[in-house]
Amino acid sequence: MKHAKHLTLLAALLAGLAPFTAALACDHVGAVIANLSQDELDKENADICTSRSSDASIESCIGSQVSQALPPGCMAHVDVYVPGTNAEHGAWKGFNHLFNMDNNRGHVSLQYEDAREADNDLQNLDGAKYDQGVIDARESLMHLLRGLRRAGTQSIRVFGHSKGSHSVALVADESEFRDIPFYAFAQPGRTSVDIDDRADIRPGKRGSLGHIHKLSDNLVGITFLNDEVAVYTGSGFNGLGMPERWEFPGWIRESRSSGANPFESRIDHHNNYGGTYTEGLASNDWRRGEGSRADNYPYCATGDKIAWEDPECDKGNVTFLPWFWGSPHCRAEAFGMMETGEVGDRYYIGYSGPRDRNSCRESERRVRATATMEYRYDVPDGDCTHRTRIAFFDLDGNYVSRFTVSGNTQNHETWRTVSGDLPVPWHMRLRIETELLERDDGIGNCSGIFESELWIRSLRLRFTRPGLGGSETRTIIGFREGRGADLLLQDLDVFENTGWTQPNKRNEEFRMEYSAPYDSIKIEGEADAGHSGNFNKRVHLVD
Repeated sequence: MKHAKHLTLLAALLAGLAPFTAALACDHVGAVIANLSQDELDKENADICTSRSSDASIESCIGSQVSQALPPGCMAHVDVYVPGTNAEHGAWKGFNHLFNMDNNRGHVSLQYEDAREADNDLQNLDGAKYDQGVIDARESLMHLLRGLRRAGTQSIRVFGHSKGSHSVALVADESEFRDIPFYAFAQPGRTSVDIDDRADIRPGKRGSLGHIHKLSDNLVGITFLNDEVAVYTGSGFNGLGMPERWEFPGWIRESRSSGANPFESRIDHHNNYGGTYTEGLASNDWRRGEGSRADNYPYCATGDKIAWEDPECDKGNVTFLPWFWGSPHCRAEAFGMMETGEVGDRYYIGYSGPRDRNSCRESERRVRATATMEYRYDVPDGDCTHRTRIAFFDLDGNYVSRFTVSGNTQNHETWRTVSGDLPVPWHMRLRIETELLERDDGIGNCSGIFESELWIRSLRLRFTRPGLGGSETRTIIGFREGRGADLLLQDLDVFENTGWTQPNKRNEEFRMEYSAPYDSIKIEGEADAGHSGNFNKRVHLVD
């Protein structure tokens, strides 16, 4: 009996080790592309599972294809990524870091059709075909999950990004998938025709901006405050057009050869979550499973749309850290939220992610920075002093720091540089306060018909990221702010779209515009004592 008991215990131990032993064989890095597009061109291809005649045969087909494509031992535990667009070409932009870790799980990237023309049954689609992509991704994802189960997968996790997160939120609410954990990242703005209005598709739950939010028992939403496209898009239909307001460092240059083309750029909604970011090549054919890698082109924080040739914009293969999956604490908090968070629970993670090595939340609200500003005055009246304060407030309106410069007829018409250290917020309201004062001796008469002018060519902040180290420089005034984006380099009246506001708009004693001769912003007003003007702009220092 004693030996039998030991044999039973040994058998139990071996049985427990069997899955672990098999998992050790799963050293897969990267993701298998599962093409389940509903496009008619794909359905004509016998190698694509959607060419099959029934749901059951489609699901059996994709389960078999994934099982054959994954390395041995990877099929039992699988992570599925639903991208925001098939323009990602299998390079899983946002989740590149997660899918290139050896975590003893198989990795599958879902491909679906997101660009076909509206058919007779779906006439109310917007020009970007957003709704059709969500509908197709929803159906394709359900086929994939059923196919994985048919093929014996025991554990599945699903991650959706951008438009893909919308379909993930829809599928998570289906009763047959309530045992699968779903994570919806960077849920995008809704289009003018929202498929949530369709009676046959129940509404998809959305997370709260800046929070990890437990949306239901099996769905977690994770959205930084600067991810929601509608928040920082200043123009364009349905919140999908190019942004004009330069609060966030939001433009990414897609290639060195196309830097002067605003249509070859995008906002960094696709860039926050992936650790080391790599780009898919548009020339590759995702229908044939071609994933690829290319350079990472970070962005300019301010300026006009064709300023990428500036050396400070073209930073090459710089990795901005941390993005969500690049931090073990972020991963632990996201997975922990699924296990422990109750419905409705949420906690703040901020605008764009962690600020130290020990948390995924924004813990450092201020940093000490070296501010350097290049400026010039033209003060036509010798009885006047033109004084300017550059002030930094947090987004709650609390004053943090400032510095002051001034000009008069003794020191004007010369470019000068001021530099110094001061505390600044990560997310700030930058304020320029400028005013005309009488000469100090009290006998002057600061009054004239000519305008006093201030040019600011650049204001840069250089700082070190708390907890992470590494020096960063952000140009928060500069890069030809206010210049038009047309290819003829003509001045356009678009300065109001750069994010600057003038709170005392009723009193237009001073005004701001772009100065082409000096490639800078210019603030000018009548040279009369007491005249003043304030200009505000929101700025976010971090990606």
